[in-house]
Amino acid sequence: MDHQAFAQLLGNYGEFVGAIAVVVTLVYLTFQIRQSTRQARLTSIQAINASNDSAFNPIYIPENARIWTTGLEDPDALDGGEWQIFGLLMARLLASFDTTTYQFESGAYDAGLYAGLPAFYGSMVATPGGLRWYEANRHTFRSSTQSRLDGFLR
Repeated sequence: MDHQAFAQLLGNYGEFVGAIAVVVTLVYLTFQIRQSTRQARLTSIQAINASNDSAFNPIYIPENARIWTTGLEDPDALDGGEWQIFGLLMARLLASFDTTTYQFESGAYDAGLYAGLPAFYGSMVATPGGLRWYEANRHTFRSSTQSRLDGFLR
């Protein structure tokens, strides 16, 4: 084998090894991106769940719990200050649902986790006090959230 043929063979071999290295690198990067995306999505879901949980924290205060339950079922029994507290609780909870709905529609929140939320929040809006508050404030939520909640009022 002459020198030129040998150089050509080495060049071909080098190109082949380089191509294999590129393919291996691309496969590795694809795997890493998928892992990173999955981890980011799980972190996002965890943050959304923590936010939803914290939205309920004020209701666990006994006086607020009384205002909450009375406001849902018998809003006329609340005085002006209590109605304001009830409204703030509704705003906090439905804003959390609005954000979760946006995250779900953006693909950042799992469909299985989201599946029961519209009915849960819709049941709040369907109560006498929830309906009164929602009708006065529905414009503050995104249209897709309104549509989901409105489905429980039909």
